[in-house]
Amino acid sequence: MSKKILLVDGNAAFRTAMVPELAEAGYEVTEVETAEAARQALSQSAFDLAISNTALEHVDSGFGLAFHMKQDYPAMPVILVTKVNQQEGLHFTLNSAAERAWIKADVLLDLPIRGEQLLSEIKRLTA
Repeated sequence: MSKKILLVDGNAAFRTAMVPELAEAGYEVTEVETAEAARQALSQSAFDLAISNTALEHVDSGFGLAFHMKQDYPAMPVILVTKVNQQEGLHFTLNSAAERAWIKADVLLDLPIRGEQLLSEIKRLTA
């Protein structure tokens, strides 16, 4: 049985690029554009992993979504992808305990990302 991934990103180009690559690797992907749509999908189905952009409806919606996903589904790995480091000059990491305390994700990746980089993290987190 294939692993189920929830992909949350308002950028249609990112979803269009990632969905076929993830499907080809054997994953079943549900794609949504907003945090609200993600919450609805999570209430209707179980997922093995979630990938979300940090900026959805609002610049920080993805951070809030990740917080709620880890609170409600603590065993489900969450990967956050972001352009904040590049666009805003802010540098978010998960290196310190303080950052891990408020960024509720297992992995934080800077966009743009390569498909093989994302697949490597997915395989590691769902092994």
